[in-house]
Amino acid sequence: MNRRKALKNLGISFSVITVTPSILSLLQSCQKSTSWNPVFFNKEQLLVISKLMEIIIPETDIPGSTSLKLPEFVDAYIEEVIDLNSQQRIKDGLNQFFKEV
Repeated sequence: MNRRKALKNLGISFSVITVTPSILSLLQSCQKSTSWNPVFFNKEQLLVISKLMEIIIPETDIPGSTSLKLPEFVDAYIEEVIDLNSQQRIKDGLNQFFKEV
């Protein structure tokens, strides 16, 4: 099975989940922003995350992760939705990742 088809099927299967108003506002703010500054990640982390996302969802005949502004969405989602304990675990994991690379 091709990766894009698998991602599409996964997205469709998650479409049954109700989208909360806070998630909708995050999606809208990511689409509207022209000059954006990260709120959870620092610039170095965001650069690496953006590159990794672009490897997973590259720009082809359909938009890639950068065109879809997925790094901005993930940054805002973690800041707004994820609890503080989980945020700390994400930061610790990123720091460990940077030590290893």
